[in-house]
Amino acid sequence: MTTPATTPLNIFVTVGMSQFPFDRLMGALESIVDDHSVFAQIGASNIEPRCEFARYIDPDELELRISQADVIITHAGNTVRQVQRWGKAPIVVPRREALGEMSNDHQKRFVEFEAHKAPMVVLDDDLQGLSEAVSAHAQREARLLEERVVPPATQADDFDGLLRPVITDTSANPLANHPTRRFSWAFAQLAHLAGTHLDLGGGYGDFAAALEEHSPRSVICADVATDKVHDNGVQLRSRVELGNKMSLPLRDAAVSSVSMLDVLEHVWDEDAVLQEVHRVLESGGSLVVTVPRHHWLSILDPDNVKYRAPRFHKAVYSARFGKARYYERFGDTTDGMQGDLATERGWHTNYRADDLFATLERNGFDVVEHDAANLFWRFFDIPRLFLPEKWEWITHGALRLDAKLFHQANLFVRAERR
Repeated sequence: MTTPATTPLNIFVTVGMSQFPFDRLMGALESIVDDHSVFAQIGASNIEPRCEFARYIDPDELELRISQADVIITHAGNTVRQVQRWGKAPIVVPRREALGEMSNDHQKRFVEFEAHKAPMVVLDDDLQGLSEAVSAHAQREARLLEERVVPPATQADDFDGLLRPVITDTSANPLANHPTRRFSWAFAQLAHLAGTHLDLGGGYGDFAAALEEHSPRSVICADVATDKVHDNGVQLRSRVELGNKMSLPLRDAAVSSVSMLDVLEHVWDEDAVLQEVHRVLESGGSLVVTVPRHHWLSILDPDNVKYRAPRFHKAVYSARFGKARYYERFGDTTDGMQGDLATERGWHTNYRADDLFATLERNGFDVVEHDAANLFWRFFDIPRLFLPEKWEWITHGALRLDAKLFHQANLFVRAERR
């Protein structure tokens, strides 16, 4: 039998930034809070332990608490490596999908792969042994650190090269067959990264939900305060409603990546919005931008019909969706929007590549990769607008084929924040 620790230990518990509660671990802390000095970062957990705790802490405090703790108890997230690189072996409790602690079981798979190679103590379903694990941790940690080696940090370029072929594969990219290719392209750029992601102008949340469900990332979906961010059947843990010219309600360097998928051409001021994105994005973080590209069929852009032929647009839209809906979308501009374009804009821009690159660069971003897709997609996309929702799938095959064969009508860019 293991001899319990005779002196109180400094214990740090952290569950990361996930929007899922981790009540199983919080409840298990009851067995150690009376005998040790415990601080818990509890995230979205519903149970508040009988010790000092905070919902979230900043990265500097996280590093400080890891460095000072005798024992670190954590979920199977990025913190495991942080702890190991401080020369410590964490007690790891993987979140489980079946218990509502995560959207998938990637944490369980992680510990199954790592538990016998890297220094860590794994506790899974039965947390009744937590007190004993804490008491025995000093001896066990010393042995693990002597017997096992912490994997070296993977360079960003190597990591990207290793995972990009997997993410772009149809079986690993849930959006690979989406009729809108920008979704699959953005997923391939972002799913393998770490940290919190902001999907700005995320609309109904389809992309944000796919990224959140099929990668280990936490995602914030933000859009203007319209029906776009209201309940529409897409399940997201974090939605933010914005005013048209509202600053993002996030601290500086709060997120590690941002996506703006066909958003920049809608905003009231490109520079102002990109500067705000620059503020909330950490240094070196990724920005994925997609826009309609200027080409010889740009004249078919249906978003510009309301400017070219306003009476025709009103008649057609009202016949399809009703006069009340037309007024709500295009007549009432008190929210600063006419349809899904800011009133200051007055035009749905189709960008030349050099112009977009220059806009990004003057706002503190370096373009590192770009691609394009489609050519004749408007011939299929415009009829889709008039189809009942249940029949829209009729156009999807043609849209996918067009995206595969041609690379002219939509511009995709990945940039990094300087």
